[in-house]
Amino acid sequence: MTDDLLWLAFVTGSYIRETGRLDILQDQAPFLDEDAKSLFDHIMRRSRGLRADQRTRAPYIGAGDWNDGLSAVGLEERGESVWLAHFLAGLLADWTVVCERTGGARSR
Repeated sequence: MTDDLLWLAFVTGSYIRETGRLDILQDQAPFLDEDAKSLFDHIMRRSRGLRADQRTRAPYIGAGDWNDGLSAVGLEERGESVWLAHFLAGLLADWTVVCERTGGARSR
């Protein structure tokens, strides 16, 4: 599944856009197997696509598309998703602004 990697970034970006509260990115939460890290760290780790990771650079459907009838199309990551491309483009636009305002990785 590829879109599930991006939902934390979507929700957080939407929250920041609505409230203007960038300080939320510094809130600490533990990983299951590690010490607590900032929300920014969680988003960057979870949303690998925001760092131009190969799994979401091309918007492949993966094996668990929201439309179950298309799930098999992505089993070998050959089927691309127009919806995921639009979702990713919107996230990249939102997070470009967030990173410019916070200094990106420096806000970790």
